[in-house]
Amino acid sequence: MNLFTYIRNWSEVWAFLIPLIIIISQRGKIPVEENLVVKYVIIGLLLNSISTTMYVYHKEMPVFLKNNNIFYNLHSIARVCLFSWYVFQRKSLQNSKTIRILLLIYFCFILLLFTFFKSPFFLSTPLLMAETIVLLSLCTIFFYQAIMDDEQNLLGKPSFLICSGLFIFEAINFFIFLFYKPLGLKINLSFGKLTWTIHNFSLVFFCIVLAIALYKGSKNTTIEKYDK
Repeated sequence: MNLFTYIRNWSEVWAFLIPLIIIISQRGKIPVEENLVVKYVIIGLLLNSISTTMYVYHKEMPVFLKNNNIFYNLHSIARVCLFSWYVFQRKSLQNSKTIRILLLIYFCFILLLFTFFKSPFFLSTPLLMAETIVLLSLCTIFFYQAIMDDEQNLLGKPSFLICSGLFIFEAINFFIFLFYKPLGLKINLSFGKLTWTIHNFSLVFFCIVLAIALYKGSKNTTIEKYDK
């Protein structure tokens, strides 16, 4: 195994260490509003550590631990739940009927999907596609509301950075999730490896954005305390 392959294989784990370093180093300074992001980093690190270990040491694993797909499905659901809640906690969006209806459709969809059509032990393309549609829609609603509220210095706000990073991550992965199974697994394995490598490093990008946002949030909190 060459160095690049080793880095790529473990990228879904070490990516989360980037924001985790900020969380630990800025402990007590990160705003309460970003607690959901902190929870996502911890949950994402845990799920990806398990799934990556099962993948890398696949041959040494007992039969019942060879399938790590359920952890990708759980991660997808966790990402939707936590970041939907993150967007929904904005005062201007708490009464949004559009968000409520969108999330209701999503949860009904995954209930029907795993009850009647798919096993949670298989990587679910419909679930991943639903994730991208919901989160892209929520980010768009967030951006629209931020513009309508005429907020100043949007680029300096952690919430804007987080939603921007999430939007880019989901936009990239929309096409990966769309073509990975039908083309990457069934027709061209090299294409599958390439697309999943792009997915891995888009996750690294997203985690870097989360780290920057959390750091900015901690500095804003420190300044506010100093001003008081």
